[in-house]
Amino acid sequence: MSISTHPRNDGSHVVIVGGGIAGLTAALTCAKQGHRVTLLEASDSLGGLVARHTLGGHVLDAGAESFAVRGGRVAPFLEELGIADRVVAPNSAGAWLFRADASGRTHAAPLPKTGMLGIPAHPLARDVRRIVGLPSALWAATDRWRKADASLGTLSLGQVVQKRLGRRVLERLVTPVVGGVYSADPHTLPLETVAKGLREQLSETGSLTRAVSALTAGSTPGSAVRGVAGGNLVIVDALAKALAAFGAAVELRTGHPVSHIQQTTDGWMIDGTVAADAVLLTCPVDAAAHILGSLDDRFVPDRKEPTATRIDTILVDQPGLDSAPRGTGMLIGNTNGTVKAKALTHVSAKWAWVREGLPPGQHVIRLSYRADAATAANGVIERNPNIGPTLRDASLLLGVQLSPATLIDSDTVTWVQRQATPASVHNLHTALASYPTLGVAGSWVSGTGLASAIPGAIDTAERLCNSLPPKGTVPS
Repeated sequence: MSISTHPRNDGSHVVIVGGGIAGLTAALTCAKQGHRVTLLEASDSLGGLVARHTLGGHVLDAGAESFAVRGGRVAPFLEELGIADRVVAPNSAGAWLFRADASGRTHAAPLPKTGMLGIPAHPLARDVRRIVGLPSALWAATDRWRKADASLGTLSLGQVVQKRLGRRVLERLVTPVVGGVYSADPHTLPLETVAKGLREQLSETGSLTRAVSALTAGSTPGSAVRGVAGGNLVIVDALAKALAAFGAAVELRTGHPVSHIQQTTDGWMIDGTVAADAVLLTCPVDAAAHILGSLDDRFVPDRKEPTATRIDTILVDQPGLDSAPRGTGMLIGNTNGTVKAKALTHVSAKWAWVREGLPPGQHVIRLSYRADAATAANGVIERNPNIGPTLRDASLLLGVQLSPATLIDSDTVTWVQRQATPASVHNLHTALASYPTLGVAGSWVSGTGLASAIPGAIDTAERLCNSLPPKGTVPS
């Protein structure tokens, strides 16, 4: 591990509110610059949406189980933490797509090999034609020669795809992929939010398929994501270990919610008890809004409606799955009610470290469902009392019978997330320019996933540290 363990003792005091990946990353960034750090986490554990659970004696990811490699900043960060050797690629077999027509007839096919978020780079490729049909593929192929449209820069991902490639490409390819990856409707997502560089390439080439071709040249299935052997909580453990090396200069407090902050003549006061020279909020948007509102109502971000995703995980004994007959998982389009799940991950087919830890014939499968955000208990892992519908969905999706007799263990957890509107985040950044020692970071600010949260936390923490007066030097 290359992290310095010799912080100066006379640095400023930075308080981080929130102990997820963003908060821990920010704490480490500040500690490395020689500041004293206190991290305050409301729950009883660190990691946020990165969590683990045990199924049949096997320790697995309960939340995020992979991360995007876009931006190129996560891998060097994990190397710095000393866990580069734990970073692994998924099975290149890739995912499949599933849909069902009104008669109940099901259709399953591999996700096209070349594309981005379901947008095909080559619409006339056989694997694309198999899903959308020849007439729709022919229409989508004309995108490369049709006149460029300057209005595309203002449209959502869904609008751009439908306008350039047609409704069937949107419904059968892009919608299930975006729904499975982002739990969102492509019509609600700006291009730049989900595909870095796509808007620029579209503007340059005038063609959506040419833009995707340029951005995916040389890539292979699974190359855009990585995982960590042992689960993503290995990252949380590595961060906690790195912070512990700073000794008394860093304090991590769990079970410590924050309700308000107040500016003082020489810094900040948190809940009237913790003094700080700088404060960085990395907590969820509702908690951040409450804290920011205690300082100034203008800082309260506008928020979207919360969304909730229930993840049912099952451990089954079914040798019929040994060959991974439908790849590493299933992205689900319109099923006309035949299947309730919105995505399936064949975890033991996707990740070698999971497969190698299981006896022959046993498999781990995760299914995602929409849940009621108003009633969900966020992040609570519990036994699933009604596993029958989950087994039925998994059987239909995988094409292999999974009866109660095949079930070894199961559990369920629901994750509730809420985002701020992009405009209000922009306005908040503008307003906070008058408060150089107060910052915000996390998924609602930087975007979802480690590829956004880690760089966002580092950049915000560095800006905050740079605003503090220098105090001493770091010993060599």
